[in-house]
Amino acid sequence: MVQSPDLPSGMKFVDFQLTQYSSPAKDLIFFIYSSAAMNVINNYYEDLIQLYHHEFSNYLIKLGCNMDAFSLKNLKKEINLYGSSEFSHILMMLKFVCADGDCLPVLSNNNIEQLLEVNTGGQIYTDRVLH
Repeated sequence: MVQSPDLPSGMKFVDFQLTQYSSPAKDLIFFIYSSAAMNVINNYYEDLIQLYHHEFSNYLIKLGCNMDAFSLKNLKKEINLYGSSEFSHILMMLKFVCADGDCLPVLSNNNIEQLLEVNTGGQIYTDRVLH
């Protein structure tokens, strides 16, 4: 939110999938584990965290935001705090992210639970869950 080009009045991030006020660490964890290839996570996880922090910090600085609370150390603390609570969210959404369109059941309001019972994510989903 900007009142004038030189004076931001505040900032809000809105995730229209699940609207809630929370830490950006939750979205970062979700994005990394639902979107990045496993070899990228295994080899570059720390780099991804640092890159996110660097880019996000630069943007906040451009907006004139106070950066005291958004140190890399604090981001990592929040990742540790929220990581386990994001696990079930990631598992649920991976079924849809990894879904093979050829394996999806035909759905209606009468059998929506079938989608959650079937491994719609195929081998990619299985590999991620077992990793």
